[in-house]
Amino acid sequence: MIEIYKPENTEYSMNGDMTLNPTECMLTMNLNGAWSVSMTHPVDDKLEYLTENAVICSETPVGKKQLFRIRNITKNDSSVTCTAYPIFFDSKNDCFLFDVRPTEKNGQEALDIMLASNEKYSASSDIKAVNTSYYIQKNFMEALNGDDENSFTSRWGGEISYDNFTVTVNEHLGADNGLRVEFGFNLMGISETVDMTEVATRIIPKSYNGYILPDNETVDSPNINKYPVVYTRVIEYQDIKLKEDAQEGDLENGITVCESLEDLYTALRNRAADEFENGIDVPSITYDVDMVDLSKTDMYKDYKKLLNVNLGDTAHIGHRRLNITTEARVISMTYDMITKKVDTLTLGDYISSYFSDMDSVMNRVDKVIDKSNNTLMAEKISGVINLLTTSLKAQKDIAKKQDVRAILFEDIDKDSPTFGALCIGTQGIQIAKKRNETDTDWKWGTAINFESIVADYIITGILSDRQGNSYWDMDKGKLVTRYMKATDAEFSGTVKGSTIEGGEINGSNIATDKDITIGRNIRFSGNGDFAAVMGTNTVLRFLNSNPPTTSVDGPNVQLLASNHIYISGSTISSSVPITVGSDKKLKKNIEDIDLSELVDILKIKTFDYKNGKENAIGIVAQDIIDHPLSMYILDKNHEGIYSVDYNALSMAGIQKVQKLENRIKRLEEKFNDKN
Repeated sequence: MIEIYKPENTEYSMNGDMTLNPTECMLTMNLNGAWSVSMTHPVDDKLEYLTENAVICSETPVGKKQLFRIRNITKNDSSVTCTAYPIFFDSKNDCFLFDVRPTEKNGQEALDIMLASNEKYSASSDIKAVNTSYYIQKNFMEALNGDDENSFTSRWGGEISYDNFTVTVNEHLGADNGLRVEFGFNLMGISETVDMTEVATRIIPKSYNGYILPDNETVDSPNINKYPVVYTRVIEYQDIKLKEDAQEGDLENGITVCESLEDLYTALRNRAADEFENGIDVPSITYDVDMVDLSKTDMYKDYKKLLNVNLGDTAHIGHRRLNITTEARVISMTYDMITKKVDTLTLGDYISSYFSDMDSVMNRVDKVIDKSNNTLMAEKISGVINLLTTSLKAQKDIAKKQDVRAILFEDIDKDSPTFGALCIGTQGIQIAKKRNETDTDWKWGTAINFESIVADYIITGILSDRQGNSYWDMDKGKLVTRYMKATDAEFSGTVKGSTIEGGEINGSNIATDKDITIGRNIRFSGNGDFAAVMGTNTVLRFLNSNPPTTSVDGPNVQLLASNHIYISGSTISSSVPITVGSDKKLKKNIEDIDLSELVDILKIKTFDYKNGKENAIGIVAQDIIDHPLSMYILDKNHEGIYSVDYNALSMAGIQKVQKLENRIKRLEEKFNDKN
């Protein structure tokens, strides 16, 4: 049943204003693309309800009552055709982000910030990767999945599903329910496209600085004989280097640094083998499946399972001509909202070649570990659980060599206190307490095999190595380890130890009742003020000789250099003459100048400093500021305060005395001549 609400009717929890009887009503859903409804309705007494901005409601693969707003209407004599979009698309118009900046947030946190100012819409996400983005004057749909590199899907990734006023952006939509189909032959209703453009079955790996394997060695795919020709490709791995070519910081940045050529060759072989494991030897194959046409064939029974797939679901495809098995996802589907059946499917977006055993799975687990520091890379953990599902879940039509691969215990009653699932098999254990978005499979939260544990939460007492040398006591909050490396760490309380090496120490206080020994210099940098705060009787000493050469003592500042110069309060004294460097070699632009006339205009005054000494004697800068020679003895700071260079002023006095001496000498000579 398809209902319609008038534009002004927003009581969507109630029945619509009218029930429609369209001749065609098709919902098209594309993975991380457009969703739309195309509806054709006869011209009848219900025509008045088919207006711009009206809302239609119908069951879809997402849910029983899904809302779509009509945006485009075309009318002719016999019918009305319109296009409708998920009602969440309204956020393009009424959810505007003026200045929103989720910073260092996971997927759910970022979406919460983006929608914080709008109560109409909500969002959910299981993306644990942390990222940052800025949205300035953008509508929500543009910020969510626009072409901009700052869009949510560009920064955090994820796949989108719309459910009325809620959008879900999860790491991975759909599920792998073990569906297997055989393609690779002509069949009504199935169109196959095979793209060999990116296929490689023979790799010539090349490292940084152009090293290749000795004797023109290549790395070949296990599938190399399944093709009529060999697909050879040179692949460069600039992140594999010899030690002599490495630069500082390469290891920290994930570069593989090899001690010898043999180590480099091994790394190249392993990397090329990983390419085949990740599916570079499998073509990109797309299948367009017309379920209506397919139903007309005698072999339809083999493909009925396709009717139950949803957007993002995985199908295991047996390609008969190539004799390989690949994985394809439902990347597009058309759903008939009248018959409540899938009309067409597009299977594509191939993941990789199929995984034959758990070793392949563990190879992928290894890739989520940063081997430079043996830490998990959270953004790469995504998909490991889903991958383990392929190896653990019991599917008779996948496992040909055995009848049962695992035992599945499940309680699907959501109101039951034992709601959940446990899957046990020869390769490990899986546990789940949640269903996926389409309620077709479990969202496995914990996976355990003989080498690893992947879980949302691990609650334990003590984690320890086999010898007990390194351990983490969760109950007491005690961590004992021989080595710890952290990019960012915050400590509170007391940090004890003998040596702290490298990096920076940032904070308000460093306190100790012991001596602090610093091997080199203490440097203060930046534009702020720096101070040493001590008690009344505390002395700060800088030692480079014995006795100390410099100290800061009590309320006064005393500087002692080579046991000669003292600065204490306002007093500067010295036990030896104070000299200033005056060698010609230290100077340039040397010219004669006469400052003596300044002496004539100087006014000696007594005064009190506002914040200092009383009964001082000196000059006031403003008395001579207008004289052209004042520039040589006055200086003005950034606050507009003038200071006097009394050294330069003394030079003016010397010049004045010289002139008076010369004048006296000339008068004496003139007097003597007259006598």
